[in-house]
Amino acid sequence: MLTYNNNSDTMIIVLHEIYGVNKHIVNVCETLSKYQYNSIAPNLLKDNIVFNYDQAELAYRNFMDNVGFEEAIKQIKQILCNVRPHYKRIYVMGYSIGATLA
Repeated sequence: MLTYNNNSDTMIIVLHEIYGVNKHIVNVCETLSKYQYNSIAPNLLKDNIVFNYDQAELAYRNFMDNVGFEEAIKQIKQILCNVRPHYKRIYVMGYSIGATLA
């Protein structure tokens, strides 16, 4: 799980595309950090796999076969339960499949 802590009272949970926590997601979290927000980007994929953009079909198959929406939602709910007591505001944002989950 990628984590940026700025001692903020606001947490932003960034949900990745089918590709995992790639450079794009790292850049998003770094940008949020520059604005003094706390952010986390959990890797919802098993074994913390990261796919390249030219591996879209393989990445999609991996997500559907090894994670799926139910398991991903379960992971996200657990994260929300863990961070809720520590923040005044929590936002969830996502890209592609992460947007659907958000």
